[in-house]
Amino acid sequence: MKNETPLISDDLLRLIVCPQSGISLEIDGDLLVNAKDSIGYPIVDGIPVVDPKCAIDILQNHPR
Repeated sequence: MKNETPLISDDLLRLIVCPQSGISLEIDGDLLVNAKDSIGYPIVDGIPVVDPKCAIDILQNHPR
């Protein structure tokens, strides 16, 4: 993946929520982030992977 911000439309971003808490997510580089709970979900080839099994602890930078 290139070092570019993934293109996810604002309309799509408004629909995507954290599957663990229901909180809205924000784009941070190549992750969708739930800042409140420090959870990140990868964006792979422009596709958000919002699966709890793929969640990353953004403070520890390792899988949850």
